[in-house]
Amino acid sequence: MQKQRRDDEGYVKDTVVLMLNAGWGARQVAQALGLGDGTVYRYA
Repeated sequence: MQKQRRDDEGYVKDTVVLMLNAGWGARQVAQALGLGDGTVYRYA
């Protein structure tokens, strides 16, 4: 699903969900992707 959306704004949302499902913490995901904590929670 992530590869299909590479040029779409949904790419970051899909990446957040995949990282959270892989066991990353919300703060870790935010730091890795350069997002705010609130954005990660909104996408989850």
